[in-house]
Amino acid sequence: MSRLPSYQWGREDTLKEFQAELTEKDLALQEKDTALQEKDSLLKQTLQEKEQQTVRLIRKMHLSGMDAATIADLLEMPLAEVVALFKND
Repeated sequence: MSRLPSYQWGREDTLKEFQAELTEKDLALQEKDTALQEKDSLLKQTLQEKEQQTVRLIRKMHLSGMDAATIADLLEMPLAEVVALFKND
């Protein structure tokens, strides 16, 4: 501030405060974004694990002699999904 006229000192201080506040808010947003990405990743992982468990259960039911319609009824799934899993088996 040594070379600035005295009437600009307050402006420079205000600008520095504003920049510091923006930086602080930006960091907070980055932290929230990171947390949301972690939650999204965990949700996707959990969903994938649930789908794998469902596929294993359907295979066990199929191997025990149940037909696709019975399995779909018991698991409250669309018959087309169960049939598609049989085709992949």
